[in-house]
Amino acid sequence: MTYANNNVRLRDKAEEIVKQYPESLKNLDPESVESLYHELQVHQVELEIQNDELRNIQNTMEFNRIRYTSLFDNAPVGYLILDRAGLIKQFNRTFLKMVGQDSRINGITAFADLLTDDSAQIFRARFKSIFKQPSEKKMEARIKTDQDDSLDILIEIA
Repeated sequence: MTYANNNVRLRDKAEEIVKQYPESLKNLDPESVESLYHELQVHQVELEIQNDELRNIQNTMEFNRIRYTSLFDNAPVGYLILDRAGLIKQFNRTFLKMVGQDSRINGITAFADLLTDDSAQIFRARFKSIFKQPSEKKMEARIKTDQDDSLDILIEIA
């Protein structure tokens, strides 16, 4: 949805709400109209200030997102984010370098499939309990690399 379309929808919604207001300008004396006009101006300025604050917050959030992504991708340690099923949802460049940049890792790759058979069996057996209470859990494993080799890793759940 575009910004313009959203504004039109908001305007239509506001018009419907205003139609439900019982008071009419015809019944107001000039002083009340002036007071109402002043209140509307103040409210408009408040909304403009809030809008500016929201834009600043949005810019800060975008900056922090970019910064986090850069820190995550360029960290000296391999990082993975797994879902509850043990599928790899996100990984950093360091992890790809550790295992080799091949096509084995995608959005439906199970982390256990990257491990040696012994480590995969242990990981699968412990994963559900680790996920239920992840606080400061650690596990050693061996991960396969693209060079038909394996690498010792430490899995830390944060």
